[in-house]
Amino acid sequence: MCELKLNSRRSWFKKVLWTVQSKHDGALIFYHPYKRVFTDANARDPETAAKLATAVEKAYKGACNADIFLHPSVELALEFMMQAGKEIWGYYFVDHKRRVIFWFEDYKSYPLMDGVRGVERKSHIKYALETQYWTHIELFPNKRSLPEDVAMELKELVMYTQADGITSATSLTRFTSDKIASMLSLIDLLKDSTNKECEHSVWIAARFMKDLCSTKFMNFCGQPSARLDVDQSLYGESDASKNMLFRAINVILFGSPDAQSRAFHKILVDQNIVDVRWKQYIDKLNSDWNGYTIFSTVMLAVDISFLAVPSIETQTPATLLSYMSTLCVMGSLIVTLLLVGHVNKSLRGSLTDVVSFLIGMTGSVLGLESFPFMLSLPFGLLIWGIVFFAAALSVVIFRTSDIAIISIAYPTWVAIVILVMWSVLAANRIHVGSLLRRWLRIRYRNTSQFIAYLWNRIIEQVPVTTPSHV
Repeated sequence: MCELKLNSRRSWFKKVLWTVQSKHDGALIFYHPYKRVFTDANARDPETAAKLATAVEKAYKGACNADIFLHPSVELALEFMMQAGKEIWGYYFVDHKRRVIFWFEDYKSYPLMDGVRGVERKSHIKYALETQYWTHIELFPNKRSLPEDVAMELKELVMYTQADGITSATSLTRFTSDKIASMLSLIDLLKDSTNKECEHSVWIAARFMKDLCSTKFMNFCGQPSARLDVDQSLYGESDASKNMLFRAINVILFGSPDAQSRAFHKILVDQNIVDVRWKQYIDKLNSDWNGYTIFSTVMLAVDISFLAVPSIETQTPATLLSYMSTLCVMGSLIVTLLLVGHVNKSLRGSLTDVVSFLIGMTGSVLGLESFPFMLSLPFGLLIWGIVFFAAALSVVIFRTSDIAIISIAYPTWVAIVILVMWSVLAANRIHVGSLLRRWLRIRYRNTSQFIAYLWNRIIEQVPVTTPSHV
């Protein structure tokens, strides 16, 4: 809201009584029928009523001086605020015909943008103003009716949202299918309340329209760079945060940080999160964490049992590798429990709190990639635990003097290593066959060029002779 500077008092306004209304949630609002003014300030207090009178006169006088034509349906909203220990009155006008709010003076649009960058065109700003318009209707649903065309428009929008969510895996909808079905059932009931003063129906329509308009604004609806898929970034994807440290850690943890990063950045797009996709993402994380807990517990029992074998005590390399395996598995189990017990709580709050929590991690060495790195630790440490245990088991197997055991175990072990490495490389989009074909193609081209170069040099060195004429 803009600030109104009060410098006078009027008594004529106080003579017209304010209408006291009670909202659906029990909050009191005050409505002045003569000037069409809404406020949540206590107009029954004489001093507050005098200040309201001055603020109203100031607002209408400012609009008149700015040559702004005010339609009889235009409303004025006033809010009492404290700023730096000083009493001020915020205000805005509401135009129902254009579904916007406006002021009679220049107003900085940054608070309206809700953190969205790159807003330039008026057609785009219109959705931000319309979002605020529906917020006003939501705050003051009393003394107004629900137009039939608004109810029909709302139904069309929600029906489209439901169809888009059903047919597209990357739908922009912020609601689950169950919520959309509930919304449609409510909207069907609104048709009996159209063109009547039913504040609850007005509030329902305003709440839904606000969310839908906000979604259009955040996705640049009607703009050349409109977001068409929920995981589409409007500002371009950057790997700047993936520094050399992250890339080194990614190799050490078998590509798990990069896989977590790709999944994470499909959820957090342009510092914005869609509720339905975030819940699915968190549910998947919890399922993975439960699995890591089970695997870590099993591996821990295997390592302890392996160390209890009497013959292992005499083999120092196998014992050391088994110790390393145990430590890695314990690390995986501890990190998983910490993620479930502490981080999970921070990720279950409101989307605003979640985004603040994630953005707050950008101050670390890895930047925003700290979160994917943290999520990759249980898997990476568990894999290292398995690798160290496999190495300890290999020491025990290949230190035996039995030729039959070695002749069977060695090729089997080599085949397993090859298959595992093949799977790991393929999962990280590294294909040996493609690399080999590319290498052969380059070698063939270089060899051909070298042969052609030698042939040209040979031709240049051979003297050219011409037959003599008799």
